[in-house]
Amino acid sequence: MSDDAEGAGRVTGPGADALADVFRLVAESSRDLILIGWVDRNEWISPSVQEVLGYTPEEFLSFPGSELVHPDDQPAVEGARPFIASGREVGGRVRVRHRDGSYRWLDSRVRPLPDPDGGFSGRSLSSWRDVTGEVEALEELRQSEQRYRLLVDHVTDGVILERDGVIRWASPNLYGMLGWDPNDWVGLRILDIVRAEIRPELERSLELNARGVSQTLRFDLPAADGEMHWLEFQTRPFIDADGNRDGTALSVRLIDAEVEAERELHYRARHDQLTGLLNRNEILERLDVIGGDGRRPGSESAVLFCDLDDFKEVNDGFGHAVGDLVLREIAGRVRASVREDDLVARIGGDELLVVLHHLHGVDEALSVADDMRRATCRPIEGPSGPIVVTMSIGVTMMEKGDTADDVIARADQAMYRAKQAGRDGVQRLPLDL
Repeated sequence: MSDDAEGAGRVTGPGADALADVFRLVAESSRDLILIGWVDRNEWISPSVQEVLGYTPEEFLSFPGSELVHPDDQPAVEGARPFIASGREVGGRVRVRHRDGSYRWLDSRVRPLPDPDGGFSGRSLSSWRDVTGEVEALEELRQSEQRYRLLVDHVTDGVILERDGVIRWASPNLYGMLGWDPNDWVGLRILDIVRAEIRPELERSLELNARGVSQTLRFDLPAADGEMHWLEFQTRPFIDADGNRDGTALSVRLIDAEVEAERELHYRARHDQLTGLLNRNEILERLDVIGGDGRRPGSESAVLFCDLDDFKEVNDGFGHAVGDLVLREIAGRVRASVREDDLVARIGGDELLVVLHHLHGVDEALSVADDMRRATCRPIEGPSGPIVVTMSIGVTMMEKGDTADDVIARADQAMYRAKQAGRDGVQRLPLDL
């Protein structure tokens, strides 16, 4: 260090040498760069330049003032020169080239150095701190926030953060799902956004989640316009940066189409595709359950085996398309002849099975069967004119312990007797046969 550098400051006399020693000790021990010089040339730099930028002090001082500054930061450095030359204090953040060719971000602070007489001749002292790690961390955070924003704005799933039972944050894409402004949900109890009957299930899920157990729930919520939509919620513990649980994160997915498809599959698995009635498998399963019930007045059940008379002549004479039209019409008439909780199924080509509930005896079943027979034989308007179809019906009461096969066999036998008696009739199978 030159004598001038050692004597930088206003202090003169016997204490100046001691002050210079202190300055040298501080400057050489600091990890920050300490630089003394003028606008157009550097005079002295602390040894830490080698740790920060890879140069020896001699190498660094051999470069002109701003040659090591990144080209993009040169305009800012040039703009600061007049202020430094006039004795103003300036500061900023610039990139300086490392000896390995990379650049380091440095925070700089340039202060005027007074002459011994208190004047100013353009000499300054600057301190430079390496903030590359901080800048890179901030840039990574900025990019992470951009990626997060891109993710939140474009993924189809929504996200809700719940803490202590209260919604603390909701992602913007909930607006696209339900039409709600996510801010409208913030501050609400999460249990208050679902229907009352859903709350116990959701509450149990949140309790399990608090113990680290993730859950998947499905329920419907009203949109802003009042229309109900099906959503799937997956609950997971929300872990903060320190590894501590800080509430529950719920991912939200709109599943209207999925639920509708599942309902359609469920319906098709249990219903006849032509008539919309229950199919054979479904009615057999239900009959096996009913067969376990006892007979009590007002709670008896009857099975009616229905077969269209000479239906083959309809198919042969008018074609299968007309035959299908007739079957659909007959199915609708039979369904309309019974109560809502009675069962009607298509178990074969032109065979229907009806299960009547809550009867007081066989006479009620016979009366319903006769209504069905009369409804069936009303003319059906076909492409070439009216078509009249009749139906033979066998009736039997269900007994405790009956299987589906047992009761269908009896009803089928009664229906066969109705056909033998002249068709378009109703026959009951006596229980002792």
